[in-house]
Amino acid sequence: MRLLPYECEIIDATAQDMANAVIEKIIEGRDDDYDIRRVIPKMDKILTVFVRDTVAYVNISSRIKEEMKHREEDEKLFIYQIVNSLTSLKGIRFVRFTLDGAIHKDFLGFYDMRDTFKFSYPE
Repeated sequence: MRLLPYECEIIDATAQDMANAVIEKIIEGRDDDYDIRRVIPKMDKILTVFVRDTVAYVNISSRIKEEMKHREEDEKLFIYQIVNSLTSLKGIRFVRFTLDGAIHKDFLGFYDMRDTFKFSYPE
């Protein structure tokens, strides 16, 4: 499994406004191609983002865990779909995660969510 590049137009604005638009696009997803599996469930208010300096702070609602498979590949794809998308924006270099507004060691149990993440080239 791997991430597939997808380009969409985001209006040039503040880093915060662009990050909000990207999060909306990620949740909306592309359901028109049945050969591509959705990583992030299409649920209201499961991800929010706040940008300060060059860091995007993404809050994950724990409700999302009910809809996700609890496998290492899925957690990796989840993290890097968000990280690679946000760090492609002007003004954002890093991503930090919280779960229900608090810092947690893990999300699905495979990656340390206390880390600061940066863009990673697809494997």
